[in-house]
Amino acid sequence: MDELLEASKLLKAGLDRYINACSVTTSLYNPANRENDNSPVLNAITDELQMVATYEKNVRNAQSILSKGRNTSLALVPINLLPSELLEWIFELAYYSWLRSVDIENFQPEDGDDEDVPSDYIQYNMDVKLPSPMFPETLTRVCAHWRQVALSSHRLWSRIDVPIFSQSYKRLLLRGRTFSSQTNSPGLDVHILMANGEMERESLYDQLDQFCTAVGSKIRALQLTNGVKSRIFYPKFRLAPLLAASFAHLTPGTLEHLALIDHHPPKPNFINSTELAQESDYWQDSGMRIKLPQRQIDEVLRPIQSLWLKNHYFPWESPAYYGLVDLRLLRSEKITETFIESTQLRGILSGSPKLRTFQCAIKVKGANAAVQDLPGPIYLAELEDLHLRQMEYRESQHVISLISPGPKPLSLSIQIGTSSLSE
Repeated sequence: MDELLEASKLLKAGLDRYINACSVTTSLYNPANRENDNSPVLNAITDELQMVATYEKNVRNAQSILSKGRNTSLALVPINLLPSELLEWIFELAYYSWLRSVDIENFQPEDGDDEDVPSDYIQYNMDVKLPSPMFPETLTRVCAHWRQVALSSHRLWSRIDVPIFSQSYKRLLLRGRTFSSQTNSPGLDVHILMANGEMERESLYDQLDQFCTAVGSKIRALQLTNGVKSRIFYPKFRLAPLLAASFAHLTPGTLEHLALIDHHPPKPNFINSTELAQESDYWQDSGMRIKLPQRQIDEVLRPIQSLWLKNHYFPWESPAYYGLVDLRLLRSEKITETFIESTQLRGILSGSPKLRTFQCAIKVKGANAAVQDLPGPIYLAELEDLHLRQMEYRESQHVISLISPGPKPLSLSIQIGTSSLSE
């Protein structure tokens, strides 16, 4: 310490002398005298400016050394005094704030729902890079204490994103397995986004199958999204192989949330097992088929509590629609073929008495029945959000008449379809 104090005094004295010498030297230079342009004084000033840059580098190095030592003090760095539980909560808050900014679901197709763009149009930026720094890995590299806290938090490792833009998906699958090893109990939130048709090969689905074999028993929430447009003469249900690769390894009762989002379906259709397809209609309009037994599909679907579907749906009598707290039946604006009978919708609502959120954007048939012929509305005591989209006026009014909200404050929005407005 004595050496540091003595060196500091000498440095201060030297700097004072140096600054004074700089002032005296620059006062000797007269810029009005052109003969001084190549004078020894100007050359000395120019050379000294280069030396000042090296002095600045050395001072920054000294500052870094001193700061590193200071920051190890528990008395001066309060965050190291926080309980591990509170530090873990801060990590999770920072992580999920960062996650919202890089969520793969923010990469929407550039053409939206426009069906008139060329079939080979690239909807996504294929040059997208993985976000850096990557959370939560970065938290484990700060210090031993932060590493211990981060590794002990299961929530930090529960979200697995696999955007299939390029060959980087292989790295992300390995990363997902590492995340899975950090969670001891079911609680994984897995998002898989098909964003580049060039990656669609048998090897891709083999690796997805291997990944789901390793982590399937821990998946609590699963979102499968297709953002690749089918070619006109080669229509493909791109969600089908993703479903087959994942559903085969899910544990019934573990999956709580399922989202199947297809921005560009060949056409809307129902999802069933291939075993239900008759030989005569297999190559016809038989819907989206999954190569799994229907019983296995139903066992996975029956216990879920949250279901989001866009442009593809399970049959309306499926056990997927019962016991839900969040149901969203969505469609692209120009897709109008899908409908549900009023009696089927009533059955679904009756089967989910604890429903909190209901969004519906598909056509409802039977909305013209006389009011006196209809049973009473369905009481939904927990309902908090009701949003109706792309419906004709009479359809939206009919859906509202089916529901009797409970005592909770209700957020209600209605969007009337353009065809209804033109009438």
